[in-house]
Amino acid sequence: HPYVLVGDNQVLTSKNTHTVWIDTSQRRVQNKLIDNFENKEEGKFNSRFNQYEVEVIRKILCSMNKQISGSENKNRDIAVISFYAGQVRKLKQMIDSLRQNGSVNNLNLRVGTVDQFQGMERPIVITSLVSSPEKKNGQRKPTTFVKEFRLINVAFSRAQSMLIVVGSVDVFNDVPVYVNFGYRKERKKPYK
Repeated sequence: HPYVLVGDNQVLTSKNTHTVWIDTSQRRVQNKLIDNFENKEEGKFNSRFNQYEVEVIRKILCSMNKQISGSENKNRDIAVISFYAGQVRKLKQMIDSLRQNGSVNNLNLRVGTVDQFQGMERPIVITSLVSSPEKKNGQRKPTTFVKEFRLINVAFSRAQSMLIVVGSVDVFNDVPVYVNFGYRKERKKPYK
């Protein structure tokens, strides 16, 4: 892939990087780091979303758009996926806005839930994990839904050249994932 991503004064990827996790545990507000939390939609829908992850993905897409030229490059086909429909709605709104002002005109973007991407692949996949709850008993743990092995497998195996995971390391660090191989019941010990 042709992309080099740069974060706050540091290089996140090179052209040889195939997987990167962009940590959204904290965000900078008025030069201070504060914890980043998910939200829930109100009204017609009641799904989770993470506005900071939407902002991070916007920056990634704008950076990628500036780095690519020529319609022949297959690495302009990018999937943006999430476990939550609420996040997909927020991502689609953001991408529609970027399309209107020409900020992603060099990219072929497809946005959807993890379930919608089952059986599909793209050269570049950006996965938004969303889950970033308030602390309970001093810990921040993701919902069971995000720890589901089959969904993780789909989310992380759609990328052909580069996978970008956008999510809270504080939430997902040391979270056990139970794998069912189909020929026996759940493993006694989780894979990490």
